[in-house]
Amino acid sequence: MRGRNRKREDYDKPDDDTVDEEQTESDNNNNSNKNDHSSDRASIEVFKVESPEPESPVKKRKTKEVDETSLENDTRIPDKFVSHRVFEHLSQTEIEVKWKDAPNSWEVEFHLQKRWPQMLYAYWRSNGGRQKATKLEDFHIFKVLKHRPVQKRYLVQWVGYSESPADVTWEPEKLVYDTAPHLLAEFQTREAESKAIKKAIAAAPKKHELPLKRGTARKTGKSSSKKSRFH
Repeated sequence: MRGRNRKREDYDKPDDDTVDEEQTESDNNNNSNKNDHSSDRASIEVFKVESPEPESPVKKRKTKEVDETSLENDTRIPDKFVSHRVFEHLSQTEIEVKWKDAPNSWEVEFHLQKRWPQMLYAYWRSNGGRQKATKLEDFHIFKVLKHRPVQKRYLVQWVGYSESPADVTWEPEKLVYDTAPHLLAEFQTREAESKAIKKAIAAAPKKHELPLKRGTARKTGKSSSKKSRFH
C-alpha cells in the first residue's frame, strides 16, 4: 500500500521545494518494502521445506510401490510395537518397532498393517484406540473391499482400522477415485480376476462321478457272492 500511496502523491505535483524530501522518503519506503517482501519470501520458502506439498496420486503410487517392495523383502521379526509419532500435516503415523533380531526402527503404519495387521490393531487397543491416541481427524484409505454400482459407492477399510463392520464405511466413488486411485485400480483388478475365474468354472464341463459308481458296483458284487455261497 505504501508504494501505491506514494504514486498517487506524485500525481498531485507538489512544489519543487518538497520534491527532494518526498523522493528521499519514497526511496526509503521502497527499500523497506523490498526488505519486507524479501522477508516474506524467505518465510514462505522455509514453510515449504518444513511442510512439503501433498503428493499427487501418481507420486503416491510410485512411493507406495517402492516402499512395499522393500518391506516385503524384509526378514526382520517384530517383537512388539513400542510407541508412535504423528505427522499432523500429512495425517499419517509412524510406529516404533522393537525387533527380535535388529535395533528399533520407525516404520510407516500403512506398511505395518500390510504385514502385521493384528499386532497393529492390538497396539491401538492398548492405547485406548487409534482416534484417541493420535487425535487425527483425517484418514487414509487402506483397501477397497466392495462396490455398489447403482449407488456408486465403495466399501473401504481405513489405515489403522480393521475390516470389522464397525470400522469400514461406504464412501462415494469420486472420493475414492480422487484420494486413492491406485487402491481403486487394485480392487478393479481383483474383481476382474474373480469374475474370470467364476466364468471359467461355470463354463467347464461337469465330470461324471465315477468313483461313486464304482463303489456301488462293488457293493452289488459282494452281495451276490454271499448269496451264491448259501445256494
